[in-house]
This record gives sequence, C-alpha cells and structure tokens, in this order.
Amino acid sequence: MECLPSGDIWYVSTFASLSHETKQLPHFYTPCCTLLQVVLVDEGTSSDGEGFSRGVSELGLGTLIGTRTWGGGIWLSSDNTLVDGGIASAPEIGTYNNKFGWGMGIENEGVEPDVVVDNNPREAYDGIDLQLQEAITYLQKWLKREPIVLPKRPG
Repeated sequence: MECLPSGDIWYVSTFASLSHETKQLPHFYTPCCTLLQVVLVDEGTSSDGEGFSRGVSELGLGTLIGTRTWGGGIWLSSDNTLVDGGIASAPEIGTYNNKFGWGMGIENEGVEPDVVVDNNPREAYDGIDLQLQEAITYLQKWLKREPIVLPKRPG
C-alpha cells in the first residue's frame, strides 16, 4: 500500500538570509500506514499546528475536525537578540506549495476543517468537549466502515 507520495511537499524561504530549502518525502510502501487519524483544530491552532494540519489535509492522511485555525502561516525566528537579552521577532519564514502558493493558504486565512464543530463555551467550562466527542464518534464510524485487520503473530 502506498502511504505517502514522493516529491516536493513544501518550500521554505527565510527572508532574512534569503536561503531556500525544499523539503521532500521519500517514496515508500508499508502496511504500517494503515491508520485512522483525526486532527482537532480550532482558532487557537497556529504556526506549526497549522502547517501540520495543512499537511495532513493535503496528503489525505486524516480528517480535520473543529473550527478554522488562527491564520499565521509566516513563521517567526527567535534569533534576533537584543543587547538587554530580549528578543525582537518579525515574520520571516515563508512556506510555499504549488496548490496554495506562499503561505500555503494559511496566512490570513487559516485552515478549514473537514468537519466543523464549535465548542459551546458554557459546555467547555463544564468539561464537555464537543470536538473531542465528534472525533471519537467519527473514528468509531470509520472503524465500522473500514476495519483494520491486524496481521497474525508469527509462530
């Protein structure tokens, strides 16, 4: 079973140094990638969380559940130290892919979930997480539709 596609996944450019790096995934086959995965996202999901969510969505590795993410796809660096030991940071690391261009459809937009579920503030205060409940229900239905058959132990 093919798990991940090969080829360029994203392109990273550091504006300060003008260096460029293309990340690639190798082409491989493995039954270990037979998994059911959901990723919970909401308005507090930002930065690498958004990049991870975009990757899961674009590669078809799972289902996003929750609400639209924050929308900060240009990453910061903490290497600009000041004489007093403080840090001055500014957005400087951009991401690119062919479908979305710069910002990977994250910057100022956020990542839209496949299944929209918004937590009710009062219920969340009372410990009820509607997004988590939906994720569990979604996975249970998915397992019924596509059960995972585990290999038999050798010997």
